[in-house]
Amino acid sequence: MTTHLASLTISDGEMEKRFAPVFEGIAAGAVERERNRALPFEAIKLLKEAVFGVLRVPVEFGGLGASLRPTFDLLTALAVADSNLPQALRAHFNLVEDLRPNKNIGHSRRSRRRRNSFSDLRARKEALRRADKNHRTS
Repeated sequence: MTTHLASLTISDGEMEKRFAPVFEGIAAGAVERERNRALPFEAIKLLKEAVFGVLRVPVEFGGLGASLRPTFDLLTALAVADSNLPQALRAHFNLVEDLRPNKNIGHSRRSRRRRNSFSDLRARKEALRRADKNHRTS
């Protein structure tokens, strides 16, 4: 199985290599977070910086377009590092799955609405990024 990102091709093995150091960093603080009942803000930040949240987002919408198998393999590896994090990300991945175009639906109204939802999310993200950049420079 191969995942396409823009003009680059990322294999499942390369995806594992990409996220392995992130998971190692997360695992390093997991026991301490659990003992102190601390929320995993830094771990979530590491995942965000590594664009872990776009695994299942289709490539045409700026994601990695990963299939289910490597996604679940990576979620399992993340759970080994810190079992709380896949639970924390459940709602995110559920939303992404709900928005993904479904090949069985085809070009129905629902499918168009889903594609528009991804486009809307990308536009909102860009607007927030610009606002944040403007805020930091002022």
